[in-house]
Amino acid sequence: MTGVPPGVEFHTFTVLGRCARTGRLGIGIATRSLAVGARVTHARAGLGVVAIMAIADARLGHMALKLLDLGYKAPSVIEELVKGDPYAEYRQLGVIDADGFAAARTGKMNRDWAGHRVGGQHGGQQSAALLVVDDRRFAYVDLRVDVHPEPIGELRRVFDAYRPAIPYYNLRQVDARVPPLPDWLSDRGR
Repeated sequence: MTGVPPGVEFHTFTVLGRCARTGRLGIGIATRSLAVGARVTHARAGLGVVAIMAIADARLGHMALKLLDLGYKAPSVIEELVKGDPYAEYRQLGVIDADGFAAARTGKMNRDWAGHRVGGQHGGQQSAALLVVDDRRFAYVDLRVDVHPEPIGELRRVFDAYRPAIPYYNLRQVDARVPPLPDWLSDRGR
């Protein structure tokens, strides 16, 4: 990895959050595994955000969203996922529901050291993802870097380029009359 001080080793970083002001829910992650955003990140507007990490199983993310839809709060979602998963001790789980309740669990069989504050593996990072939902049925932001030697920096570069267009792409999904992005941006004095 370029630009990394000697002796520094990167691990998986996962952050789940809920904005108290807007109600937006989001997840950001960077890890060694390829295409992390396709397996680990799960979110639905008005329900919650979920991360199924370590040995990811996307089916558990879908199940967690169903449980949230049935009215379960984050701690109960974790409990139910663990009950139904024969490999729960190999996984890390994180959930924040739309009301702001949060829960996390790290199974005892995780490789190396893993915990709720920092999960990890050796070998650096290759992929990163940022998923944010608000009150609509589609993602407010859904960006992924599936393979890159410095995925966090690349995700930042992509986000910085995408940031001015966030309102545009959210509007265009519901109004096909919105002009092309360059015209829309120039109309706003950019």
